[in-house]
Amino acid sequence: MVESYNMILMAQFKGYFNSENVKSKEFSDKVHFVDEKIKEVTHQKAEQDYKQELINALIQSKDKMIAELNERIESLEASENDLKQYI
Repeated sequence: MVESYNMILMAQFKGYFNSENVKSKEFSDKVHFVDEKIKEVTHQKAEQDYKQELINALIQSKDKMIAELNERIESLEASENDLKQYI
């Protein structure tokens, strides 16, 4: 009778142990999945930030070119006005 009681306890413990292992594995899988998603999103954010920096650099470059062209236009208009005064 004691042996059968011990066998029942061992079977219950084995079932509990297996159940806890499954829960632990499921939790580990979920944590791994979340970690992978975090890495993916972090990588995407880094790429997006890099592209945004490139776009900002292009905009600044274009703004500088526009300012230089406006200065050149003003200079040419001033020269044109000077020439008109001589004529």
